[in-house]
Parts: sequence; structure tokens; C-alpha cells
Amino acid sequence: MPGSTSATTLRAGCARFDITPDWPLPLAGFASRTGLSEGIASPLHVRAVFLESHTGGSVSRAVIVSADILWWAPEYVAKYQTGISVMFHVPAENIILAATHNHSGPQTSRRFAPSLGLPDPRFTKLLTMAALRAIHSAKAAREPVTIRRYRGSHHLGVHRRAWIDGEFQLAPNPDGPSDPDLSVIAFERADGSPHSFLVHYACHPVISSANLISGEFPGATMCALEERTGAVSLFLQGCSGDINPAGRHWSQFASGGEDEITRYGLALADRVLEMRASHGEHLAPVPIRSETRDIPLAFASTPSDAEIISASMQPGIDGEWGKALLEDSSLRQPSATLAMRRLDIADQLSLLTTNAEVVVEYGLFAKALSGGVLPVTCCNGMIGYVPTAAQIAEGGYEPDGSTRYFLLPSRFSPVIERDVRQAIENLI
Repeated sequence: MPGSTSATTLRAGCARFDITPDWPLPLAGFASRTGLSEGIASPLHVRAVFLESHTGGSVSRAVIVSADILWWAPEYVAKYQTGISVMFHVPAENIILAATHNHSGPQTSRRFAPSLGLPDPRFTKLLTMAALRAIHSAKAAREPVTIRRYRGSHHLGVHRRAWIDGEFQLAPNPDGPSDPDLSVIAFERADGSPHSFLVHYACHPVISSANLISGEFPGATMCALEERTGAVSLFLQGCSGDINPAGRHWSQFASGGEDEITRYGLALADRVLEMRASHGEHLAPVPIRSETRDIPLAFASTPSDAEIISASMQPGIDGEWGKALLEDSSLRQPSATLAMRRLDIADQLSLLTTNAEVVVEYGLFAKALSGGVLPVTCCNGMIGYVPTAAQIAEGGYEPDGSTRYFLLPSRFSPVIERDVRQAIENLI
């Protein structure tokens, strides 16, 4: 973590643009969905914060983008970052493309099984242009800001791996690990008014599987905060790979339509505003910088030709997986690359980003090493779930079932936990 640099000042700009498609298209996140979207329950947005630190004659910049999508297409991330870097004079390594991990928006990538939804080129263009417009507007609107951090808790997420009928299934497990921490980073103007918010929380946005476009609970929360405060608000997804929203009595997951989404979203917004009524903690800005680690996560095995051919002749997700591995031999890789990045913004404030659905155990580990770190998942692409060694041994959706949807050759080797923890330690 960086030390305090009193001579550093910070300027920030922010912007929000609508990215709601006004035509039917496939939605991403639930294999049970079929056909095209059947309407719009709530809008989708892309939001951007442009940060610029000044230390003496030195200037450092960063861009944080948050979109109401499942993830940014990994096949386009490098191109996006290079283009943004050139257009806005920001180092590519200081650009974070974050997704709220919304399961009720369009697919963005062709890297995964068709059951997760097929991308629509028109939405890809809409998302790209809106993101660039948001960054442009945010850069143009830069003004001096200070940073205040508010810490609290919110009990929405519940562990979702439960031992039922001799196997681990997706079901509420209140005794399992979770992360109730709610962190709000407020960029404030000289008069104390809110300029923009970064809201960090760990929970899957999966309240509704209806075939309707929705921003899910993060979208409802951010829109409510913007309506009440006038401050552009970005949701940063924590390590929620094994965390789902709990229902009213914690014996089942939260489930329902847009009314239920709004209820949960407004409850989170109320909690954010309640926290902000406290004094909070002033943070001293530091020269913006980043550090990156690319960690190869080894797979447990390589499927044989016979296994792949046999799978390709099966219906459903097994067939999709087999056909994909037959057509693209590069999918039979020995490892996947976890891209981990630490972006320093203030004394005791760094974002630790990953291009994966990382389970909560790693987020808790990172926070235990440093209370100033906010682990943010679903950033700059997607490789799939990153489970623990224990979960790999136990089986279940995260270590096993999900691998077919992400077109991975096999489950990960249990040694990945050692490698991920070591990388987190090295970066923090």
C-alpha cells in the first residue's frame, strides 16, 4: 500500500450514459433463458470517473469505467485499453473496465458457450461508443476533489454452496463465509458536496432470471443514489463468486421481478446514505500508479480427443463445450491467465482488480492483509470462476459445472489457491 503524499492533489470528472438497447436481443447470465429479451424493466448505464493526481510538476491519470453488464469481452479489452490510452492520454495499465456483473443485460463476448447468450454487434457498438463518450465527458469535467471513505456493513449476500443430498449445490448457507462489508468512496468538492461515489460490495446480481433487460440491484442502487445526491455513482463488484442475494428469511435466495430488484436496490442505497451521514475518514491522495501481475492458473487435466468428441455429440452444454474445443484447439490450454492489478488512488486506498469471478474467501484474505484494499472482480475481461482448493476437492458449480460454460478444458488444479494468495500478498 502507498504511503501518504501531502503534496499530491486530485482532480476528478465523472459522467453517465444510457446503454439500454431498444430492440430485442439475447441476454446473458442464465442458461435457462431462451429467445430474445421481451422488454425493458429498467435502464442500463455505463459510468466513468476520470482521475488526475498532481504532485509538483508530475501528473498521473486513471480511468474507472463501470457498466451494467455481465463482463467486458476479453477478446476486446486490450483493444479498448489501447484506444482509450491513445485518445485520453492515460496509461493503459491505469484503465479499469469494470462490470457490475449484471445477469440481466446483453452478452458482450463470443468466448463462451452459446447458452450464456450470444453477443449482438449493435449492442457492442452502443456500449463502446457510450463508454468513450463517458470518458470524454468525464475528462472535460475535471475539478478539484477530496476523498472521504465510509465503512459499514450490509447484509444482503449469503454463501451459496450448501451440502445437500451428498453434493454441494447452489443453495443458501448462512454458516458459510460471506463479506458484509460495504465501502463507499466519496469524491467531494471543496464545499463538501458529493461529486461522485465508488460503492463496493460483494454479491451476485441474480435476483431475477426473467427475460427482461434490467440493471439488477446494483443498477437500482446507483440510480437511486444519483437521483438523491446528484453524484454519479459507480458500483464495484467485490469477490462474490460464491455469494448470492439472500431472501427475506435467509432460507432461500432473493428472487422476483423488478419490484423485488428495486426493493433490494433501494435498501442498499439507503444504507449508503446512512453511512454517509457519519463523518467518514479523510484520505490523502497519492500519485496514481498501478502494478500488475499475470498469474497462470493451471488446469487439473487436458481432455482427450475421445472425451471431446463424445461430448460434442451430446445435447445441451456438454455438446456446446465439445464442439467449441473441437473447432478451436487453443481452448485446450494448460492454464488460464488471471490478470491482477493494484491501482493506488490514496493513502490506504487501492483497487485490486481481477478478470474473473473470484470467490469470497480471496476477498476476505486480501482485506485481512490490508484494510485499505478493495478487491474488485469482473474487471478487464473474464476467464471464469477462481475457486479455493477446498472447493475444487468438494466439487459443485463454481469449480466444476461452470467450466463448461466458460469453455475451459477442465477444472483448475488445487495449486491455484497457493498461487493466487501469493500474488495477492505480493501486490499488497
